[in-house]
Amino acid sequence: MIKLQIQELEKQQAEKHASGWGATAKLSEVSLEQKNKLLQNKTQLDAYSTAEDTDAEGSIQFQVSNFQEKFVARATELSQIKQAFTENKGIIECVIVGGAGLGKSRLANQYVFQNQKKYSEIQWWNAERSDFIIDQIQAYLETCRNAKFDLQEKDIKTALIKRFFQTLGKENDGSPRKNPKKACIIFDNADSIDQISAYLPDKNIFPTLQIDILFTSRYKTWSAAAIIELQAFGLEDVKEYVSKNIPNTEVDPSINRVSEELHKLTGGLPLALSLAVAYIKRKEMSISDFVLSLRMKTTKSLSFFNLE
Repeated sequence: MIKLQIQELEKQQAEKHASGWGATAKLSEVSLEQKNKLLQNKTQLDAYSTAEDTDAEGSIQFQVSNFQEKFVARATELSQIKQAFTENKGIIECVIVGGAGLGKSRLANQYVFQNQKKYSEIQWWNAERSDFIIDQIQAYLETCRNAKFDLQEKDIKTALIKRFFQTLGKENDGSPRKNPKKACIIFDNADSIDQISAYLPDKNIFPTLQIDILFTSRYKTWSAAAIIELQAFGLEDVKEYVSKNIPNTEVDPSINRVSEELHKLTGGLPLALSLAVAYIKRKEMSISDFVLSLRMKTTKSLSFFNLE
């Protein structure tokens, strides 16, 4: 239900931005506060769901989303991420960078989907607000690991982080885990390494920890060994996205024309394209009608929302 509420908020925003084509738009303070509250509730529900998942064969996955739209393109980038983490015997970091709307989170999610069997645990952390990371760690430990803490402890943040990485690499008594698989953490939408450094494992404290850490960020200044910079979709990528996500378009003789128009309108931004397709499907309209309606409103490029 909470996931549906978040999706509904985003759909309402998409509809508002489409109807107000070309205007600068931002989530209101009320909407931001509402979404933050929903995200907090979603974290707790995801923790309960993870705790109840008894599938011993698969990896433990916390806050990993299931996207409805079909994934397209980015084969090179997926290969680069996989290569960065190949034969990892320690703590390895990889960063996906690029401007707003380029699909960084979607790429990270697709990597997880394709490689989930190689991991014992996959943790997805919303890192846009660094202070929210500790709430996510606490929800996971208390609900999924039955960990108990004295919340009045002077340095409860450090205690929570240390316990979290102990659960990934060692049992409470310090003996190594028998599970040979690595763990994976995604810090989604992080500003910088300085913002989240306190939440990273110390190699001196956890010398045997095997973990792949994947960041997504708008900013290019990172010290990670592997930095993957995303570019906008090309025309063929847009055509493939439209064909896979809107029924019957693959046999539409106008697919080339409408894809070219959508490519021009969205600037090849995957997020803008996703919002456009969601709006088209929500209104049950054709792509041609969608493009025509926008032409009648403005000649400006797509601005479903202020991506900067």
